[in-house]
Amino acid sequence: MMASGAVEVFRTLYCGTLATQVAFRFQAQSAFFRSEPSRIYGGMPKLLGLARLQRPGYTQFQLAGVAFALGLAAAALGIAPKVGLGVALLAFFIYFPPILGLGSVMRKANLVPLVLGILLLAPSNQLLGVQIAVAAVYFSAGIAKLQVSGWRWMDGVALQGYFVTAYMWHERPLALWLSRSRSLCALLSTVVLIWELTFPVAIFFPSMVWVWVVVGVGFHLATSLLMRIHYWVYFGPVYFVFVAPWVAQCVA
Repeated sequence: MMASGAVEVFRTLYCGTLATQVAFRFQAQSAFFRSEPSRIYGGMPKLLGLARLQRPGYTQFQLAGVAFALGLAAAALGIAPKVGLGVALLAFFIYFPPILGLGSVMRKANLVPLVLGILLLAPSNQLLGVQIAVAAVYFSAGIAKLQVSGWRWMDGVALQGYFVTAYMWHERPLALWLSRSRSLCALLSTVVLIWELTFPVAIFFPSMVWVWVVVGVGFHLATSLLMRIHYWVYFGPVYFVFVAPWVAQCVA
C-alpha cells in the first residue's frame, strides 16, 4: 500500500512539474520552432538510432505540446493516469525533437520518455526503475569523463576550462574567480566524478540516498548559476523519486 502511495506521489509531483514547465515555456519554444533550428543544428534525430523522425508542421508541433502538457496534467491529477501518460509519451516524440537545439532541452529532456514509459508500462517497482535510470545517467556521465581524459579529469584543468568558457560566453564573474584556483577546481572535479561513478550505490543503501541527492542538487544548482546549464528544468523533477516514499509516509 505504501509503495503504491509513493508511486502516486511521484507521478503527481513529476508530471505536474513537467506540465507546468512546458506551459510556461510553450510560447518561447514555439517561437524557437518557427525559426527553423534544423538549419543550424541539423535534421531530426533518429528514434532509438533507427528510424529518423519527421519534422512536424507548426500546427502539429503546437498540438503536440498541448497534448503533452494535458496528458501530464491528467496523470498528475489522477484522471485516467495511464491514458494521460500514454498521450504524453507519444506527444513527446513530436514536440521535443524539433527543439533539441534549445539549451534547456538539449540532453536535459532525454530521461523524460523513459520515466513516462516506466510509469506507464512497468508492472511493479516503478520507483526503483526510475532510480536505476537516474543512476545510469550519472554513471554513464562519469564513464564518459574517464573515456575522454582518464583519471586526469580530476586534476582540475578541464573544469578550469569550463569556468573560463562560462565567463566568456555568459559573463559569470564567480566562474572566472573559481578558474584561478587549480586546487579548488581539482577538488570539485574529484567530488563530481566520485559522485557520478558511485551514484548506483545509492540504490542499494536507501537510508544513505540523501547524500547523493544533496550533492546532486548542489551540483545542478552550481552549473545553473556558474555556467547557465539548467538541468533543473526537465531533468530536475526526477529527483522527486527519492523523496516520494518519505512524502507518502508523512501523508499516510
